Amino acid sequence: MIYSAYAEFCRLIGYKVLETPQGIWIGPSHGFFNRMPLYETAPPTEQEMKYLFKQHRILGVNYAAEPGWKGQGSHNYFVRDRNYSLRTLDKKGRWSVQKGLDNCQVRPMSFEELQRLGMPLNLGSLSRQGRSDRMFTSEDQWRRLCRAGERLDQVEAWGSFVGDELGAYLISIRLGSVVSLLYSNASTSLLTSHPSPALFFSVIQTMMKTPGVEAVYNGPRWLTDGEGLDRFKQRLGFVPEPIVFVLHLRPIASRVLLNRGLRRAISSLGPRLFNSEFHRRIEAVLNMADVSS
Repeated sequence: MIYSAYAEFCRLIGYKVLETPQGIWIGPSHGFFNRMPLYETAPPTEQEMKYLFKQHRILGVNYAAEPGWKGQGSHNYFVRDRNYSLRTLDKKGRWSVQKGLDNCQVRPMSFEELQRLGMPLNLGSLSRQGRSDRMFTSEDQWRRLCRAGERLDQVEAWGSFVGDELGAYLISIRLGSVVSLLYSNASTSLLTSHPSPALFFSVIQTMMKTPGVEAVYNGPRWLTDGEGLDRFKQRLGFVPEPIVFVLHLRPIASRVLLNRGLRRAISSLGPRLFNSEFHRRIEAVLNMADVSS
């Protein structure tokens, strides 16, 4: 199976993983299993749905599909240009990348080095973004992620260094002809040196020159993403390709989640009961349930 390395990586970092012919399902996250990788858009079968609901008491599953399916419109970000270069980028993208290349050295990293140097970048990035994620704030979880990367040949770590300091890092995984960019964080104190644009540009260019690689994937536009992240990706030459997020609910969950009284209660009480990030995720799930129902 082309996604077996991804399945193993997800298991090693602590996710529950179910494998099916159309991809892998990881979770549960807030009561849902998500199909990975998110560029896989073949529709899951009814047999798959029954299997997933039988294996776990989950609210539903979330997956990407081709435009035309009933769901929440979004897009995936890809670079497919084998001649990817500075000329590929718009004016602001070229300026930012060139600034970073002038200030930084980009090179592969060992996961031992990443584990040792990466935590300050994790904490700074999450603080700037107003998010929390134990994968990047817990020393034990961070060590687990780095050790998982170390065990799999398909997973690589890259760093952008300003002198001897790590300015940004990037973790990628190759699955067949597609390289997926999984995780990236940057140092708050070194942002003016533009380590992230230089890092992304260098890795993309390297991958698109690698035999057998046909595309570099940088995730979807999530419902809770800001416009700034979209601009960053597009200035680096990523092209948005339309998809639809489909939320397939367990029947009883559908009756509960689509209840108007519950929706009003979550809208009014949610900010007091949950932190802002979790409340945004709940609202996003409910909005998807409305569209997909």
